[in-house]
Amino acid sequence: MSFYQMMQLDPASNRKLRADAAPETVRKLRLAMVARSALIVVFAIAFIGLMSTWFGSENSSMAVSIFCILLASRFAGFGYRISDSLLCMGLSFFLLLTGPVLALLPHELFWALAIDFVSLLAIIVMTCENPELGNGGLYTFAYIFLSGNPVRGEAFVQRAWLTVLGFALCGFVLWHNHRDQNRDRTFVSILRGFSLRSYKCQWQLRLAFGVSLLLALFSTLDMTRFMWAGFACGSLLADVEVESHIHEKLRDRLLGAVIGSVAFWLIWSVLPVNLEPLLGPVGGLCLGLCAEYRHKTMLNCFGALALAAGMYGLQGAVLLRIIMTLLGILFAILFFYVYDHFVMTAFVPEKSRMTRSAERGLQTMEDRSPASRHAPLFTPEEKEKPCRSPAEASPFLLFPLSLPASVEPLQPPFCRTPAPRRFSHPAASRLPSVSRTIRQRTAASKK
Repeated sequence: MSFYQMMQLDPASNRKLRADAAPETVRKLRLAMVARSALIVVFAIAFIGLMSTWFGSENSSMAVSIFCILLASRFAGFGYRISDSLLCMGLSFFLLLTGPVLALLPHELFWALAIDFVSLLAIIVMTCENPELGNGGLYTFAYIFLSGNPVRGEAFVQRAWLTVLGFALCGFVLWHNHRDQNRDRTFVSILRGFSLRSYKCQWQLRLAFGVSLLLALFSTLDMTRFMWAGFACGSLLADVEVESHIHEKLRDRLLGAVIGSVAFWLIWSVLPVNLEPLLGPVGGLCLGLCAEYRHKTMLNCFGALALAAGMYGLQGAVLLRIIMTLLGILFAILFFYVYDHFVMTAFVPEKSRMTRSAERGLQTMEDRSPASRHAPLFTPEEKEKPCRSPAEASPFLLFPLSLPASVEPLQPPFCRTPAPRRFSHPAASRLPSVSRTIRQRTAASKK
């Protein structure tokens, strides 16, 4: 592998290769990772600075969005032929330009929600045929960022010209790297395959509706820096496998925001004034060396707070960052569980977190030893206790529950009166009875 190829690796892939590599190769991989991060920071400063000079500093948010899309377009295509991909990219850029501005004009919750939802859903459907490539989180980030930095008048005209230039650059990169892929697949065929019983489509709907609802609600309430809450919410809902690690990701997001904000406050307090402008680039350099989500969240705080400190003061910016992140997390987990309970279990039950929890409980029941299989599921003390405490019974927890070993496989994560010898999970109606399943598997094993 050449040094240039090593520089194309993300930190997670670089770390995996270093695990079994020779010492000389390990040194090259580390040097390539540092060089990659440094070049990205230099390119970002040059690109965003130049665009802000040409089109105005108030349009730096669009410059940041174009820069991120430009980098991603090298590796992530749209999943269908290049002519349709370029057309859909142009429409996505148009919606990124107009959607955030139109949603703020009426200053009414319903119209803001409708505009945001239609714009976001159209962008996500056009760009996220392969959700695992990350376009969902990328374009959602751009939409949220632009919603938090709207412009009008002459500044909007300048943003429109910047959008045209950004589309030309990103479109060329997309064409150059993906022009020979998926030649027989059209965007019309993607639309024809849209189904409410497809997990991909439900993921797209959940991401679009969740983020648009937060943006419409928080903007209507005139909440300061609501886009920070949008980033926290979008980072959760954009994860295509969020059902399997929702608590861990929310915990990492909250800890990263708190630790990163406090670290920024401490460093900013002792840093000389002439060195304060370097804090953002240094944070970006370290960000390119991180592979874990928690560490990335911590370092993301440095660039955001470096800009916000001049507007709200150091303490105000730090508190605002933590509070808005917490509000975004609470909104995201509330929306996730509500959507999972009412929509996901109805259309895609095999992907629902609720159904998965029921299946794990069923499997645990089947794996019990013959002696304990007929034992009561609850002790007399547990029978007398109708419900756990409100803190333990809440379905919107950020951390896994800690329960007795005899109850943990079957007790649902919310308050219900336990009954012996019964599986009380709401999704149990979708599963066969435990006894019938055991008999069937026993008969199959004998054959």
